[in-house]
Amino acid sequence: MWRSLRYFWPINLSVFLAIATATAVLTGALLVGDSVRGSLEELTLDRLGPTEYALAANQFFRQSLAKEIGEKTTTESLNSILPLISITGTAVQPASKARRTNINIYGLPAESGQFWRTNLSEEITKRLKKSNQQIFPSVVLNQSLQKELNVKLGETVVLYFERPPDIHREFMLGRRDYTDLVQSIRLTVTYIVPDRNIGRFSLQNSEYFPANAYVDLSVLQKSVDQKQRVNTILVASSKISPEEWEKKLKLSLRFTDLGLTFRTNDQDLLMIESRDFILSPNLVNAIESCASVLNLKTNPILTYLANRITVGDQSIPYSTITAMNLDKGGTKGGKPPLFLNSWAAEILGLNQDEQAEVEIEYFLPDTENNFQTEFAHFRFEGLVDISKLDPELTPNLPGIQSADDISNWEVPFPIDYEKIGPKDEEYWDLYQSTPKAIIRLQDGQNLWNSRFGKLTSLRIDVNDMPLLVAQTKLEESVLERLTLAEVGFRLQNVKQTGLSASKGSNDFSVLFVSLSFFLILSALLIIGLLFRLGTEMRRDEIYLLRAVGFSNQQIQLRLSKEGLILAILGSTLGLALAICYGSLMVYGLRTWWIGAVGTTALKVHISITSLVIGLVLSLIMSQLTIGWVVKRLSHDIQQSSHFSLNSRWVIGTVCLIIAIGTITYAFLDKFSPLFFYISGTSLMVSGLAYFSGWLHHRPTTRFTNYISSSIRNTARRPGRSLLCVALVACASFVIIAVGTNRQPSVESSVPIKQTGTGGFGYMAKADIPILVDLEKFDSIITGAIFPCLTLPGDDVSCLNLFQPQKPHIIGFSSELIRRGGFQFQQTIDHDLDNSWNLLNQDLGPTVVPVIGDYESVKWILGLGIGQRISMQDESGQIIEFEFVALLKDSIFQSELIVSNDQLRRHFPHQSSNRTFLIDSVQGETVQKLEQEFSSYGLDVTPTIDRLKSFHTVKYTYMSVFQVIGGLGLMLGTAGLAIVLVRNTIERKKELAILQAFGFKRSILSIIMLIENTFLILVGLFIGTISALLSVTPHLLSLGNSVPVISLVGTLIMIVVFGMGANWLAIQITTRLPLLATLKSEF
Repeated sequence: MWRSLRYFWPINLSVFLAIATATAVLTGALLVGDSVRGSLEELTLDRLGPTEYALAANQFFRQSLAKEIGEKTTTESLNSILPLISITGTAVQPASKARRTNINIYGLPAESGQFWRTNLSEEITKRLKKSNQQIFPSVVLNQSLQKELNVKLGETVVLYFERPPDIHREFMLGRRDYTDLVQSIRLTVTYIVPDRNIGRFSLQNSEYFPANAYVDLSVLQKSVDQKQRVNTILVASSKISPEEWEKKLKLSLRFTDLGLTFRTNDQDLLMIESRDFILSPNLVNAIESCASVLNLKTNPILTYLANRITVGDQSIPYSTITAMNLDKGGTKGGKPPLFLNSWAAEILGLNQDEQAEVEIEYFLPDTENNFQTEFAHFRFEGLVDISKLDPELTPNLPGIQSADDISNWEVPFPIDYEKIGPKDEEYWDLYQSTPKAIIRLQDGQNLWNSRFGKLTSLRIDVNDMPLLVAQTKLEESVLERLTLAEVGFRLQNVKQTGLSASKGSNDFSVLFVSLSFFLILSALLIIGLLFRLGTEMRRDEIYLLRAVGFSNQQIQLRLSKEGLILAILGSTLGLALAICYGSLMVYGLRTWWIGAVGTTALKVHISITSLVIGLVLSLIMSQLTIGWVVKRLSHDIQQSSHFSLNSRWVIGTVCLIIAIGTITYAFLDKFSPLFFYISGTSLMVSGLAYFSGWLHHRPTTRFTNYISSSIRNTARRPGRSLLCVALVACASFVIIAVGTNRQPSVESSVPIKQTGTGGFGYMAKADIPILVDLEKFDSIITGAIFPCLTLPGDDVSCLNLFQPQKPHIIGFSSELIRRGGFQFQQTIDHDLDNSWNLLNQDLGPTVVPVIGDYESVKWILGLGIGQRISMQDESGQIIEFEFVALLKDSIFQSELIVSNDQLRRHFPHQSSNRTFLIDSVQGETVQKLEQEFSSYGLDVTPTIDRLKSFHTVKYTYMSVFQVIGGLGLMLGTAGLAIVLVRNTIERKKELAILQAFGFKRSILSIIMLIENTFLILVGLFIGTISALLSVTPHLLSLGNSVPVISLVGTLIMIVVFGMGANWLAIQITTRLPLLATLKSEF
């Protein structure tokens, strides 16, 4: 056996190398997947450093909370817990005006160096101390941010970020002016930290290097007016479970960490209020339940500010009204009751028993960009002695209660100061914000209920229990009852989550095996053809073995063992080559094909598991290929196929009918690409079947010329002729189809409504929500502006290699929903004229209708139409998002879309106007908008450019496939050459007879050239027509073009490779001793 392998070493060496190639490509593809996953894991571990858990909150809380948690933890030192401020913003270099939006700003305490325990962290801590020579406080930038700003040490930068609001900005009393929204701080750059470890710290899963700015914690606390308060705690512990951490956190939390305050009044009532003015419904329910258990009586209060109270022609401006549970007063004549305090009744000219209608004018509590005035009518029920009214019924109103006069109020809503008279100022001096009217709680909540809540305070009657004891017991029982999520805290195992997300939304092993499929198939074809050629070269040996008594099974076993030895040796070499192939692919991903991954941080990772899997699979595939060739030895090489001529025509006709049927259905099913692909594939199979039938027809016409004779000769070996045609047809089909889809869409300079841009010219995103300054847009552009509520989250597009954990969501207003636009790939209801109306469906209290882009939903999230994805809402409740429609190739591939109403209902505090769709195509819009809203961190992107960024990933993968497919084409050409050489060797006798009859070698070369060229052109024709049919939707879609030059170049390349194989066969033919061969036959 070994002597046979050595004796036929040339052909065995070829088989050995083909097996090594197949192993290298298959195993190398698996190593690419390992390298991507391993690199993402490394990036995750590097950016998080020692951080295991992160505690974040919707509000700022006590910095000392971290120390208190550490004191309750006996197994960890205090250095393993780090309080800090983490916010996003914009950095600007004042001199050059260079800026970078969406940066991470970290306020680090002095002990941060001990937390990370690296030289870099110690250096940052040291450099954040302000020197005596500095005018401005210090800031440390990482390399990524420094390069974008092009700033040097000693120069200054300005950081812009959102000022934490006292009251939500979309509540009537929330502040939304520029000075209330935007905070800036000028700092001196004292150090540039490399993009590693703490230098690329981020809690966001991303393969991109973040832009980080590090500031001393006390400096940032002063800037955001949050003294001794933070919004994030990092925990470097892996010894304690999340449940244990949550328990320790709840033991350390206080009401003040939740934004709650305790107050008492002269009646020894305990009052619970919120710094946000409105109490969260979760907190209200928990407080009332716990108070009931403690035998404490609660009295809910809702106090609101009215613009005017009117009776007849008399009115009082700007008054607080309290809604509470009343023992008397019922609805009569359709009007709810209202009580006025004695001062207000006197001003309005009312007596105790007088009947009158009272009109209340007020702003709606939920406001977006403007204030909406509403009116309510009540029935005057009686007087309340103002001396008996508690001024504490009104919670602390920032900008109001600290004012000496009403005219000095600092409020976010418009005030008509002309309506304020001396008596109003006198009332303010005497009674401050004491309510002027009392109504029933139910009536007040009907008027002023908002998405943030429906109470401003809870009054607790402690009975005989000491106030401090009641306060302590109530606080402990409420915190024990609620989960962290219900009080606005999020405890995340960021390391575990990051490592889980690093597995990626797409398996790069499967992806590269798919991309390399044509190359692997070509290698297996080469293995089979070469081994078959080797067995035919040993035909005399095989006949001799049969003559001396060897059975077919024994001969097959002998050859199979030789093949197994070659497979083992070739696969072993292939493993070494796989490392080289995988390294080359990884190098390509971070250089030539960086558009597919977006990062240069990929490194080669070699997994023993992948090497073993690749080796086993390669051995199995190689041995199956060789086994099939050996098994064919039991059949006569010249034996005709089992398929009759009629069966070939039947197969061709059936496939043609399938092609016609599927393309007809595809036109009816909105140009479904799947059915066009099936139709194109069926047409190719039909063409090959018909050509096979023609080959087996065996024409018997007499010789007329070289061309007809050469074409007729292709039927002498119908199986091999069909193989040649099939090789060229498949290569043409795959490469042309991929090349056509790789061609980018040629977008119109004017965005069209029913395309991926939806007719919008620009999409803008801001770091800080833009509210009252929206009118500035109108002075810059002529088109319409559509603000969208934004819930930050993970990018769900192909631009994110990590598996999204919490998708980025934007909300559509009713105006946007009515506007419509875009193309839909699938909808759950095809009868609607405007599929965007599906967002208004009522699917239940915990199910939200959502629309996403088809590509992102299918390939990144792994979901489809009608399926659901689960998330926690702001209060920690599980809600489900059901996909009711999927967009086609849209600008919304990074986010999911819901209605504004749904986003406000489930995320009342976390959503705000940060995304804007701009219906304009003015050329200078980008520069003007970004300049005007620079401090907001507004980034304006043309929608066409946004689409191109998504297409870049797709087209880059197409480029990878074309490169790997080109290698497969080269191997396929080698297989074609082998087939042609086999035909030449087998036809030595025929060619010798022709030469004996006077045919010159040049004539024989021409005959073979025509014969083989005919096969190449037939395969090219079948493959091209079928490929063009399969990509018809792309060619006919609006804005797409036919890449004629690319296609023609690809076809020429296929012809050149085919003719190269043809030339090789002819060269072998012309060098064979044909007449000597003929003599040996006799």
